[in-house]
Amino acid sequence: DLMLSVEKIRESMITSCVLPIGNCPNGTNFTGFQAITEPESGYLLFLKGKNTELSADYKLYPNTLYPGAKFELISSNCNQSVYVHSPDQVTVELGGEFSFALYRYQN
Repeated sequence: DLMLSVEKIRESMITSCVLPIGNCPNGTNFTGFQAITEPESGYLLFLKGKNTELSADYKLYPNTLYPGAKFELISSNCNQSVYVHSPDQVTVELGGEFSFALYRYQN
C-alpha cells in the first residue's frame, strides 16, 4: 500500500525537497514526485492514471540522477521498471491502470 510505504520514509521526506515530475495530474496520465534528500540520493514516486500506455518518459530535476544509479523498489502495485537515459531523464514502465512505483535512488 502506498500510504504505508510513505509512512516508513516520512522522516527523510520531511527534510527533503519534494518536486513534481511528469505530466500535470488529470487522472489519465503519468505523473509523480521527486524527493531530493541528499545531493546524491532521494526518492521517485511514479503514478499512472487510467490509460493503457505501458511507459512514459519523465524529466527529472537537473543533475540529480546519473547512469549507473542504484534503485531500490520500496513499494509498487504492478510490474514496473525504470531506465536512466541521462542525468535528468528516465523512462518508467508501469503495468495496469492506476498503478504506482516508489523507488529510492542512490548515485
